[in-house]
Amino acid sequence: MKKILVFAGTKEGRELAAFLAGRYDEVHVCVATEYGEEVIPETDGLVIHQGRLDVEQMTSLFREVSPMAVVDATHPYAKIVSENIIEACRKQDMKYYRLLRDSAGDKTGCKCFATKEEACEYLNLVSGNILLTTGSKELSDYVNLINDTSRLYARFLPDAESVDKAKALGLKPAQLICMQGPFSAEMNGALLKQFSCRFLVSKDTGTVGGFPEKIEGAAMAGAEVIVINRPAEGAVGLSRDQILNKLGLQ
Repeated sequence: MKKILVFAGTKEGRELAAFLAGRYDEVHVCVATEYGEEVIPETDGLVIHQGRLDVEQMTSLFREVSPMAVVDATHPYAKIVSENIIEACRKQDMKYYRLLRDSAGDKTGCKCFATKEEACEYLNLVSGNILLTTGSKELSDYVNLINDTSRLYARFLPDAESVDKAKALGLKPAQLICMQGPFSAEMNGALLKQFSCRFLVSKDTGTVGGFPEKIEGAAMAGAEVIVINRPAEGAVGLSRDQILNKLGLQ
């Protein structure tokens, strides 16, 4: 039986898994959260594994499923997860392919920082509200690093766990923007204006992650874009077409 396993923590990962479903007997898809499972398209041949896995759990899953290859389509900022997948593949002698997301490219006019800590040092020196578009996972870091948390407005996916987490951190409901993208430039601009935000904080999410629309929306609202640069990739990344070629499907 032909099987493949995809860590599908991104839109492009979910799309790749759905594409592979008609070309393998089983496509096993790993997602970290219940929400991640909900947004997987209903497709015959997909076997979903939901929950965060450490190296040993990944190794056990690879041994159980015995896929022909493992595709790492996690978020480009999920560095530790990718390192764990690579280590688990090494232990089980599995073929590993890293699906590379395109970079944002031109960041003219943006303030770019290597880490969120450096970005917050800058934000603590200036005044004005801040729209965080970096998701809920690192929200606690920003709450701890920003001196005046009343300046923060956090946009993240609409799941109960994230809302509870944000409220436990002391953020008020009025500071929470629970929405699912994609977001147009007009929507980004409208949110910045609605909450009188002078700054938009983003990762380099590339075209598929809506980064160009963030740049354009910030320009509409007269806001400054603060970018947390990507960590260095530990493995050579491949485009979708290159991965399909490696799998003999193109």
